Amino acid sequence: DIFQTTGMRMLEQFQEKMEAGSRSREIVEMEVNGFQAKAKVFLINELNSTAKALLKAVDEEEASMLLEFNQSVESSFPPVSVLLAGVMSPTILGLSVVGHFVQLFGLFLPIALGTGWAAWEDFGSHCDIPTMAGWTYFTFVITFLMVLAHGILGFTIY
Repeated sequence: DIFQTTGMRMLEQFQEKMEAGSRSREIVEMEVNGFQAKAKVFLINELNSTAKALLKAVDEEEASMLLEFNQSVESSFPPVSVLLAGVMSPTILGLSVVGHFVQLFGLFLPIALGTGWAAWEDFGSHCDIPTMAGWTYFTFVITFLMVLAHGILGFTIY
């Protein structure tokens, strides 16, 4: 009963401080507006200044230990390059899979099948172009290796 009364009293005081047009609400709204596009350092500075202004407006002396937020975030916050790598890795891997399979099925597999079929059909026949048979076999071997490589890479990433 006393906890409920105390809780209701605290809620009323906080609502009075945060009503439309109040100084506390203006401070919070003014300081929070531009956070999305700002870097880590700016974010930490804005949070600290907001916390200081809010503490002055609400007169909460017990909450002053929250101002140590800057040091705790600095010690455990990863560098921006690590954050970007973590965000972009799934996208880059997905695009790599697509690229490998497009090259596999759109380029190397048709060439390997075509040169393999040509080598099979022309085996033992004579060609007037001196290096044509060697070129066909060499192209077949290289494209077969590329089919294997892109297939293995694509399925490894997938």
